Amino acid sequence: MPDNRSDNEKAFATFRKRLTEGFYIVDPETGDKLDQYHDVTETALRATKPWRNELWKALAQLERDVCPYTAMKQDKERSTK
Repeated sequence: MPDNRSDNEKAFATFRKRLTEGFYIVDPETGDKLDQYHDVTETALRATKPWRNELWKALAQLERDVCPYTAMKQDKERSTK
C-alpha cells in the first residue's frame, strides 16, 4: 500500500517514533549505555515526565501548525471514539 502522507507528515511520524521508542541513559563518566539497568531507566522516565509532557504538547501544536489537515483528521478520529 502506498504511503500518501506528505513529507511533513512523515517527518512528524518519524520524530514521534523517536520520542517513544529507544529511550536510553548514558553514564556521563564512561559514555556507556545504561540500558541494562531497568531501575535507573524507570527513575529517569518518572523524573522527566512533566518535561516530556510539555515536549509532547509543543510537538502537537507544531504539527497542527505545519500539517493542519493531519490535525483535522486526528480531531475527527478522537471525536468518534
